[in-house]
Parts: sequence; C-alpha cells; structure tokens
Amino acid sequence: MNKDHEKFVLDFMDCWRRHDLEGLMSRITDDAVYTPDLVTPPIKGRDAIRKEWAGYIERMPWYELIVRNIVSSDNLVFLEREERFKLPEDKPMAINIIALVGVYEFAEDGRICAFRDYYDTSVYKSPQPKSA
Repeated sequence: MNKDHEKFVLDFMDCWRRHDLEGLMSRITDDAVYTPDLVTPPIKGRDAIRKEWAGYIERMPWYELIVRNIVSSDNLVFLEREERFKLPEDKPMAINIIALVGVYEFAEDGRICAFRDYYDTSVYKSPQPKSA
C-alpha cells in the first residue's frame, strides 16, 4: 500500500471539484498520458491534456465525487468512484452520474505519469429525441 499516493490521487480529484486546472496540471508529469475511456485514443503530453481538461472544466459548472474504494500497490492507485456533474446543456440542469474506476500511475518524482478511466461508455450517451 502507498497511502501517500492514495492521498495524492484524492487531492488530484478534489482539484476537479474546485475547477482548479492549475492544481490538476501541477500533479502530472510533462509527458503524462491520459486515457479518458476505452474508445478514445490516449491524450499525450501536458499541453494536449491541459486543453482537454480545460474543456471539461468549462462545460461542467458543478462536480461531485463519491469514493467507493481506493487501493494502491507500489506506483499504482486504483480509485473506484461515482462522479456526479451538471452540464450547461442539461435541461433542467439534470445531474449526470457515472460509476467508474480510474488507474493512476506514478513517476519517480511523485507525480502522475498516466491516468486511465474505465467505465461503460454506453450508459453516457446524448439523449435521443423522443419519437412521435
């Protein structure tokens, strides 16, 4: 177990709640790789990740995280969580809920060098128009 890495990941996730892009960026390496789900190609490097995450923060006025489980071994942390968030296009600001597991790999300098999220992408689709 690596409790320091677990705390680091929880602090990292708290940056999402606070919409703290700089806090997020300070916790990843320059050559970090972010894989948002099983169908999207990995996003590589600080600049590309910053652009992606800035877009998330801009579109998500409210975010909450519920931790289900957290475990670690050596340089890995697994975080099972439930994310609740609102998007501006939600009418009337419905709460979206996704259950997922994130895997965080740590570099020798103690920052995150890889971050992968795993969840069932079929549960999070744009609403389909109702048929007449």
